[in-house]
Amino acid sequence: MSPSDSNPLDDLPEDVHLAFRTAGWIPGQRRRGAKQDWWKEFSRALRVKLFGIRSRSDLSEEHLRKGEENFQEFPAAKHILDEMLGLTVEPLSKTGDSCPSPVIFDPSGGYAYYDEIYRLMEIVHSDLVPVGELMSLATILLARTGHVFLHGTTGPGILLAGNSFGEAMSRILHGQRKRPIYFTESENPEREFQLSHLDENDPWVLRVRDVINIKGKVITMPQR
Repeated sequence: MSPSDSNPLDDLPEDVHLAFRTAGWIPGQRRRGAKQDWWKEFSRALRVKLFGIRSRSDLSEEHLRKGEENFQEFPAAKHILDEMLGLTVEPLSKTGDSCPSPVIFDPSGGYAYYDEIYRLMEIVHSDLVPVGELMSLATILLARTGHVFLHGTTGPGILLAGNSFGEAMSRILHGQRKRPIYFTESENPEREFQLSHLDENDPWVLRVRDVINIKGKVITMPQR
């Protein structure tokens, strides 16, 4: 089964599983109701931004095809949002190489950044779905490949948080280092994704070529 079709909640590290249960997660129980189906609103905003289209009846066949290919909530993201929406998971450590952060499963903060998320999808060649945030500091983006990226919202920067949802949640909740991504000016001319003072020669800094078409890739993450 591909990462986009599997349920990421079935493969959580033991301590992350317990933290999720403590936060109120009941495995297999749907929390999201019809009024919380945020993805319809998110994709509508994307259509308006990209095509000037305000209703599905306005979409041409080409618009429909492109929208369904690029902006559809794939099953792995659906599992997370169905079962975790509205929950806040507290950190598992008090200190770390980066500050441990609560994970808030509310993707609505991604609304304000839909244009940047779409541009990032084009750069990394993968669908991305916002599934939550780190205390208004970053949006958590699940890739169709299973990898998890962080999109800085209080400052620029894109980081790889983990090769899988479970790994990313563990690293975030324990405050472990993530891998920042360096963008050249041609890759990101508006520089909205570039972390300041990022050394492209740092061995832990990823280049865009490292995260393009990463399906099946396991990228080495820092030990702490």
